Amino acid sequence: TGLSPETAYQFLIDTDGVAAGDVTAPYRFTTGPSLLPGAPNSVVGRLLTESWQVAPSCPVLVRLRDGDTTGSAGDSTWLSVLTGENGEWQIELQARTADLASFFDYQVPGDVVQVESLCGSRGIVRQSYGTSAIDPAAGFGDLGDLQLQTVITVPLSFVTGWNLMAMPVEPTATVLAETLGQALIAEGVTASQVVRWNEALGSWSAHLVGWTSNNFAIDPTRGYFVRVTGGTGTAGFTGHEIRTPQTVRGMVVGWNLIAVPNPVTYLAESLGQAIRADGISASQVVRWNDAVGSWSAHLVGWTSNNFAIQLGRGYFVRVTAIDGDGEFTP
Repeated sequence: TGLSPETAYQFLIDTDGVAAGDVTAPYRFTTGPSLLPGAPNSVVGRLLTESWQVAPSCPVLVRLRDGDTTGSAGDSTWLSVLTGENGEWQIELQARTADLASFFDYQVPGDVVQVESLCGSRGIVRQSYGTSAIDPAAGFGDLGDLQLQTVITVPLSFVTGWNLMAMPVEPTATVLAETLGQALIAEGVTASQVVRWNEALGSWSAHLVGWTSNNFAIDPTRGYFVRVTGGTGTAGFTGHEIRTPQTVRGMVVGWNLIAVPNPVTYLAESLGQAIRADGISASQVVRWNDAVGSWSAHLVGWTSNNFAIQLGRGYFVRVTAIDGDGEFTP
């Protein structure tokens, strides 16, 4: 509140008394133009700690996402509020489009409400809801209780050669290929390359650890090959336990290298059938055996070689046709 339209501002972030980032280079943003507000719907909820206590004075972020290709496309800007003494919060859904030029046009039902809270040492939570949770007659939707999570460490094993991995936790911040490589080296695993698969082009793209070029972001819903030249063993990955499914976006006809960050356990067959249920015709699910250095395929619809899908591992999925947006939600 109290900000002027179309004006540049700068700020610092303080978490538990510690300033985030470089205090000599504050974060910056520019406000959008003035818009005439309407009569928006609201969403309400309550934030709890991991021990089920109320979580006051925590930031809650909300944005809208297009889910039916009607109205505004893509994602809205974020809205924010602090929780009250009883952990409760309320936000009016007057989010703007990404260019700030207009209010985000969403449908009830049909679109998605994304909610996040990052509350320092008390934890983090991310959750998505359909706009069907909103009652237009009442003018609001009660999203219920959200529970913060603290960090955990999950070990993954690595061998000399190529290892096909995925993030076994939800990172607390963006992880880049170089960050991943250096973290493995710090754990005693000598990583020389981090390699991703480009589904659209059907080709590989490598980052050489220690170099600055091609330093791409690690997507928790994708698998990555890591080349290890020595110091094999176990490395710990620290982040938040994956408690809610994360949508795999941008699947294409051909080969897709995905991960399944999801609390529900799949076998290769049940994964293939779940992908098919989202309008994506999966014909094969293929795993890489790090120790042997070879591929092993399950043909969807058959019973043989129906291996377990593991957290922290990547899998190739062969797609023959797509009816829809190419998105798979576990």
